[in-house]
Amino acid sequence: MNKKDLAVIKIIISRGEGGRGYSIAGLNKATVIISLTDYPVIYLNQQQTGINLALSKIPVNSNCYLAGIKHLNRLEQILIKQQIEC
Repeated sequence: MNKKDLAVIKIIISRGEGGRGYSIAGLNKATVIISLTDYPVIYLNQQQTGINLALSKIPVNSNCYLAGIKHLNRLEQILIKQQIEC
């Protein structure tokens, strides 16, 4: 398989645009965002050479109140990426 046969598609479906605050009242039209990007060459290289893993000192939150709620909040992952790059 070569890079020309591959791509990355990202689909985000949200409840849509709302007013001020956190209420979902009046949200009746979803927002759909679709992006298509080139497949990263580094992924093909990693399939051949492997990857390095490490343990992070930053725990991923396991907040039971958020269980089952889909959201785009990935703050722990951002902090972990910053830790790796330092």
